[in-house]
Amino acid sequence: MTKTQSDFLKMNWLTVANIVLLLGVLVQQAKWQQNVENKISDFQNHIIDKEMHMPFKDKIEIFVPRFELDTRLKSIQSGIDKIDKKLSK
Repeated sequence: MTKTQSDFLKMNWLTVANIVLLLGVLVQQAKWQQNVENKISDFQNHIIDKEMHMPFKDKIEIFVPRFELDTRLKSIQSGIDKIDKKLSK
């Protein structure tokens, strides 16, 4: 590149194509940043929301009826008693 060409590029680097390119990059960066912020916000809401993110103990209390658990425990206990009686004979 000659000296005049180098000087021309230094003086005229901000062309319409470069402005459009820079604006396009800025818009894409803003969209990407907004997407990241939305995902972080959703993640923080997920941590705070107890219905969506609930400890296992709380899930058991809500989703498994107490009657069903009591019935199963009684049947297990009766089975253990029968086995114990057969072993002690």
